[in-house]
Amino acid sequence: MENENKRDECQTFIVIVTYWLIVITAKVIRYTILKETLVDMSIGNGWVGKLTYGINPFMFSLTGESVASQNSIALFQIFRNLGFNTYIDYEIIISLIWNIIFLSIIMTFKKKISIFQIIFLMMSVAVLNIWNFCLAKEPLQMLYFVAIYCILISKKIDEKHKYGLSILVILFSCFTYRNYYILIVAFSIISYLLIGKFLAHKEKITALDLLKIILVFAVTYMAVIIFSKNFYEEAYNSFAYFNKRVTKATTDLSGLFHSENLLIMTIDYIILVIRMLFPLELIKFGPQYLIYAIYQIMITIIVIKALMGIKTNEKIKMYAIYIFVGFLFASATFEPDFGSWVRHEAVVLPVIMLMADFYESKKD
Repeated sequence: MENENKRDECQTFIVIVTYWLIVITAKVIRYTILKETLVDMSIGNGWVGKLTYGINPFMFSLTGESVASQNSIALFQIFRNLGFNTYIDYEIIISLIWNIIFLSIIMTFKKKISIFQIIFLMMSVAVLNIWNFCLAKEPLQMLYFVAIYCILISKKIDEKHKYGLSILVILFSCFTYRNYYILIVAFSIISYLLIGKFLAHKEKITALDLLKIILVFAVTYMAVIIFSKNFYEEAYNSFAYFNKRVTKATTDLSGLFHSENLLIMTIDYIILVIRMLFPLELIKFGPQYLIYAIYQIMITIIVIKALMGIKTNEKIKMYAIYIFVGFLFASATFEPDFGSWVRHEAVVLPVIMLMADFYESKKD
């Protein structure tokens, strides 16, 4: 027993040391190779003055207006009394606190994980520290999914209430972050009905089953477009803009057909989801984009394996699948490029980790 405790302590020490070495390496990459793009052009540079001199209350949006930036600033202003007045000051404290949060999540994982899981975990820590743990909107965005993770693994919350409480967290984010997160709720509930009710009872999932699910999501997207066009013109204009836009970004995710025809917009939308899951088109732009493709394909493999195991999956893993699928199909409506997709998807890592079998509730 004593030897086992010493071994556990040694493993914990190795995990912590390795974690912080990856953090340091990622920050070096951020402030050298990617400094011009990620640091010098960061929206956080424009927030420093507001944090230092402004009064920034936490706001609820009931009009559909995004309050992501406002509430991110409101969150970070709790640090200004510590004497911080530069972008780097804030990034240091944000990186420290959010890495401790993520490391705490890692400490809840089961002890034995596969080589694939180890590589994915190391890449995730790097991604978070290169793109997300900084003076930006993503740290606030990630807190919602940390809350969902805590709900799903909680031993004090009844299993039948966990999914409903998770949906309530996302609804809360609709009014305190981005209004279009209501689409996550809609697509998540649809995935719950389709995957949890329709596929869970099947002995084998066929290509036809997956096609039927895609068609249902396509019809849902069409319904959202029709509803927006008739009752919420501002939202419809946003859908149309993101479908037709053309940018100079190498990693652009604009539609292929640039049409406002409902059927073509829907086809474009489904193709976009597939492109987001399998970003092979990035490889042709050079080795510097290979990391995007590899990391995304690893997540796609996790999703596919999770779906293939629905007959034996634990409930919390199924709930994680519903939430991620909802996030995926909602994000596809407004995601501008592959770089943004990887950055935004990374905030859902606490939920992705549940899909990837890092946590094992049966042995709790």
